[in-house]
Amino acid sequence: MTDIRPLTSIPDKIVEDLEVFNARFYSCQKLLVFIAGRVLDRSEDINEAVHSCWITASRSAPRFEDEGAFRSWLLRVLIDEALLIRFGVTPRLLKP
Repeated sequence: MTDIRPLTSIPDKIVEDLEVFNARFYSCQKLLVFIAGRVLDRSEDINEAVHSCWITASRSAPRFEDEGAFRSWLLRVLIDEALLIRFGVTPRLLKP
């Protein structure tokens, strides 16, 4: 008979951090879409850039400490992702 262990839950601190990050990210979403639209032409590319920005930024969020520069940092991440898309480079997150 196999030993079945219950799944461990995600620590509350990580969940709280992600919820705070998501709230901060979505408060900037209109700006992110606007800026991505200035760099890219197609709506699919704009959505992909914002999504890639969320993935990249959420992975770095625990290391990000400067509250005042969050929006500027997020815009830099978005512009990097949008430029990768614009010049036909597969974003590193989507490479196999």
